[in-house]
Amino acid sequence: MSNVVGSGIARTLIDSDGDAVDDGAGKLNVNTTTKKLSTSTTSDKVSIGSTNTPIVDALSTREELVIVNDSDETIYLGIGSTAVVNEGIRLNANGGSFSTDSWTGSVNGICASGSKNVTVTELSP
Repeated sequence: MSNVVGSGIARTLIDSDGDAVDDGAGKLNVNTTTKKLSTSTTSDKVSIGSTNTPIVDALSTREELVIVNDSDETIYLGIGSTAVVNEGIRLNANGGSFSTDSWTGSVNGICASGSKNVTVTELSP
């Protein structure tokens, strides 16, 4: 959270780290961005095999992705690549999760025995 501290005409913006942000001329310049709210949510479950299994395809408009391990076995993710046991992102059994608001590429999964589920939620405009 930012706080604005004023002293006469000069204004200084204090960022969340406590650092002052001032243009030196007594002007306060604030940049704001507006993020569109997601209007589409898709939820699914995917059965992960003992070989590379696609979980989601690339989606250029994806705003957020959440994958949760809904099984009793560790699952490994390949982000934009083939999933390999004991490599990549590890989702621990019974709720291990991965979430991102920046990756729009494909995600694959693999587990040791096969037939283990992950839940998947994607948000997009």
